[in-house]
Amino acid sequence: MERTLVMVPVDLAQAGQVAHGRALPGPLRAFAANRALAQTFGLEDTCVDELEFAALQVAQVAGLARHGLRLVVTASVVPELVAGPDPDEADNGGVLLSQLPVEAVEAFFTDPAPLDPELVTGAQGLDVDAAWTLPGVAPLLAQAPLAWHDITELGEWLPGQTASV
Repeated sequence: MERTLVMVPVDLAQAGQVAHGRALPGPLRAFAANRALAQTFGLEDTCVDELEFAALQVAQVAGLARHGLRLVVTASVVPELVAGPDPDEADNGGVLLSQLPVEAVEAFFTDPAPLDPELVTGAQGLDVDAAWTLPGVAPLLAQAPLAWHDITELGEWLPGQTASV
């Protein structure tokens, strides 16, 4: 069955829902390695690994701007769950999910260290393009890559986390 890999920036409450086996209701913003993202990043549609990495980069910037943390779950969803492009982030591979079934979630990515509070404050409420231009974002993406975790570790990781993860 055909599946679409999506990167979903989540907050701690949404991560808790996933950890407890509950689906996330939509509409839910996510990022996919699609043609729009390829065009924005100047990549070939056939460069799947590079496109997926770009989608993860965009999702973590979106998470920083929307939730104040870089917490991204990855999921392989059936195409019917992709309700269409996200009108605010379509050029960045943004899509809207009608829901995120917990069984589709495969992994999650987290910050390896707490974020600079000034960067978090400066990014709040911005779209991906505006947040990306903040002085601390490019160095953060280049020097502090997210840590990968199997989804089975989410319940162990969550306790004690704060919004400054």
